[in-house]
Amino acid sequence: MSVPTPTNLPLLIGSGIEATAVIERILKGQTDLQTNLLELSKFWKIKVWFDKPTEIRITPTWINKTETDGGWSKTRRPNKMGTEHVIARFFQTEQKQLCYLPKRSVRSGYHFPSLDSVIKYEPVIDRSKTEFTYEKFAAKFDRRFITESEIKRTWDHNSSQHGGRYTQSDFHQLGPEGKKVLRQFLRLFKGVTNTVGEYYSDREGNNKYLTERHKAHHRLGRDITIQHRLGNNFVWYSSEYYNCGNGRYGIIANENIFLWTEDD
Repeated sequence: MSVPTPTNLPLLIGSGIEATAVIERILKGQTDLQTNLLELSKFWKIKVWFDKPTEIRITPTWINKTETDGGWSKTRRPNKMGTEHVIARFFQTEQKQLCYLPKRSVRSGYHFPSLDSVIKYEPVIDRSKTEFTYEKFAAKFDRRFITESEIKRTWDHNSSQHGGRYTQSDFHQLGPEGKKVLRQFLRLFKGVTNTVGEYYSDREGNNKYLTERHKAHHRLGRDITIQHRLGNNFVWYSSEYYNCGNGRYGIIANENIFLWTEDD
């Protein structure tokens, strides 16, 4: 039996270059159900309908935990049984067996029931992402760290990481070390509109930088850098792996959060 193409796919066009390419392939007639589930679940959770009640395993969770004379008694939360399920992520084995993850954060999954029992599927649209407006985006920023024009330019050019419009989830909390570095940075930083450049040092020709760093002391730590180049409209943030030039990068939004722009 042929499974119909999800009717909500056109609503997701523009979610990013790679995601849009997947959607367009399906809308143009890519009918292999397993391929469609695998590709769409890279970007969204997938709701699946079955032709009969079907069990989907969940991450083990213990409920009704009570103390007894012999220690503790606890009951495992039962797996989900029904004709509709939301799947966090699909993947396949080397033998092309379709599997799923109960949560996107877990590392092991389970074999998916027979595809022959699937009668419908569609990506789950996160309404909070579609409702994240420019006004909400701009309100995240402290104008000491970025200019109005740079906020608008950043919004208009989309995310370098996922290719789509920035969302609430692209703002990340600064960790304890990040906040400490920022506090040290603010002792000398006078704002991005500062044109004097006192305390800035010469680097890379005539460019002047104000930089504050934290160097990790072990492999589980992160090398944190907060930096402003005189004349730039934003303050740069990086959190790199210990003694490695790779990590997470972004721009400081305010004293508590940064805008995640890319990983490498």
